[in-house]
Amino acid sequence: MYLLVYSITTSILLLFPSFNINSQINSVLP
Repeated sequence: MYLLVYSITTSILLLFPSFNINSQINSVLP
């Protein structure tokens, strides 16, 4: 159970920066 929560939190932490980078790239590109 603890490993499941840990994997979910790590995946969320890894996904959020990628979404932020994608949004920044989209805002920079015309």
